[in-house]
Order: sequence, then C-alpha cells, then structure tokens
Amino acid sequence: MIHFRDITAVLITKEKYYPPRVLESIIVSSFNTVIVQHGCEGVYRRFYRAIHTAYVYVQDDDAICPIEELAKQAGPDFITCAMKPHYIDEYANLKCCLIGWGAIFPAHMMSVLNKYLRSYENDYFYKMGADRIFTALNFPQKRLPLPITDMPWALDKGRMSMQADHYEIRRKVLERCESLS
Repeated sequence: MIHFRDITAVLITKEKYYPPRVLESIIVSSFNTVIVQHGCEGVYRRFYRAIHTAYVYVQDDDAICPIEELAKQAGPDFITCAMKPHYIDEYANLKCCLIGWGAIFPAHMMSVLNKYLRSYENDYFYKMGADRIFTALNFPQKRLPLPITDMPWALDKGRMSMQADHYEIRRKVLERCESLS
C-alpha cells in the first residue's frame, strides 16, 4: 500500500469548476496535496501538474472512485487503475488502459510522455490521447475491477468518450506507441 501522504491528487476538468460532489469524495482521502485545474482542453494537462511528488492520483470529474481500495492495492512500480469489469475485458488485448476512474502511479513514470513527444508532436492526438499513450508506454498495468459510481453527466454528448473520434484517437496513438517499442 502507498500512503496518502506520499500521493498528490491531480484533478482536471474542462468546466469552470470541479464538481463539488466528486471533489468531496476525493478530499476525504487525505492526499498530501490536491491540485485542481479548470478549463482544460485535453487530458494531457493532468501530466503537467504533479511535479516533485512520489506518487500521483488521477481521476476524471464524472465519477466517484473507490480510492481507499485502489490505494490498498497500489504498488511502487506500476500504474494501478480502477476499471469497470466489462472494460477490463474490452481492453484485455490492448496495452493501454483507462485511468479516468481512478489511478495511482509513481510520478517518474510520466517521463514516457517525453519519449512520445520526441517522435510525435503535441497535436490533437496527444492532447486527447495522453492517458492512452501514458498507459501503453507503461505496460503492463494493474487493472482492478472496482465499483465506480458514474455521475449523471458521465454520458453527456460533450464528454470525451462520447465524441465521434474517440476510437480513432485510441487507434492512432496506439499505432504511434507501437512504433516506439
């Protein structure tokens, strides 16, 4: 188990405010620091906020995650992520995984993004696919089937997962990551 005092929570949202109900569920976990950034245009922003910390916790703004259980199973050498069971099956043959339902990882693992950016630009695919790039280049991960509570807006048409190019971004960044292996 990784102690909360060693973890910085990095929370991003494209909205003007982080949803209070979700934020309250995170703050009770007594992280060392909680960083919240509003108005983010892509998930890549979460990787630029946690500097000078041993471990990072991330999650999206549309779910309540089982943080205590996640922390109990987190380790010092890998990404530990909460996933809905059917998504574990869906991603079983992919190197990338989902971290938006909650993930804990050593901060030094973020350096793989520099490897990616040395070969590919900071373009739309990077900005929207950074989570997949990060996890694909840090394969394997510890994927935990944990109970996740979606907020009512989780499936709104403006959410990233509901965009028409969602799977195209995944395909493109995984293809790029494969070329880096």
